Amino acid sequence: MLVFQPYSLSLLILLACLREDYAEGVRLTALAKRHSTSKMDVQLHDWALAALACGLGRPAEARVSIQNVLQLSDPDLHAPAIMWIVPCAAYVLAETNPERAAELLAWAFAYPDTALNWVRQWPLLDRLQTQLYEMMGSDAYHMYWRKGQSLAFDAINTYLQQEFCDSRAVGAEESQHLLTAREREILGLMAAGMTNPQIAAQLVIGAGTVKTHTLNIYRKLEVANRTQAIVYAQELGLLRA
Repeated sequence: MLVFQPYSLSLLILLACLREDYAEGVRLTALAKRHSTSKMDVQLHDWALAALACGLGRPAEARVSIQNVLQLSDPDLHAPAIMWIVPCAAYVLAETNPERAAELLAWAFAYPDTALNWVRQWPLLDRLQTQLYEMMGSDAYHMYWRKGQSLAFDAINTYLQQEFCDSRAVGAEESQHLLTAREREILGLMAAGMTNPQIAAQLVIGAGTVKTHTLNIYRKLEVANRTQAIVYAQELGLLRA
């Protein structure tokens, strides 16, 4: 049986993403149990998970992995992991802030560091460029693209910290008030692994009522399914005892 080091599996997951073989990326992720090794290994793991989530069209999951990478990076240092995560950040922001996404993507393509050579090999990012161009229009797209090409690393780093780190505490506070007490209760039971019928029996309510609450939770947290809801709720601190 082959035994892979954590960093090896992370790089294999990224290579699968570059080939757009996301099924293989998912398979490798199942093998890649997080180890308490070096900080770089953990960052590589989350970087690979962010790329995979982007390829699978799961921006909420990608956002959580980006936050994990940045949390382990010293914001005052030119950390390689911060460079690596920029393309994934552009993908996550494409729908809500296409101008910033264009800047980040332009920076990643233009930055003169071989550690970002992989960016040019990922077809997903070519499609993202096209998407941003169509959303923004030619003039706006080229304006923000040129701006992104000229940004310094410190400016990129500052924005990532503000968008993905500083917003977490605000997001948690807002979500605490956004979800009702019953929705938070159901979210906790979902995280405990209960099915909708089990939750209904536990709370002595109808299965249809549980489904309605569940859909409301997805809508309020802006996620698509149970797994994303649990992951995002954990990041926001909604599931703490």
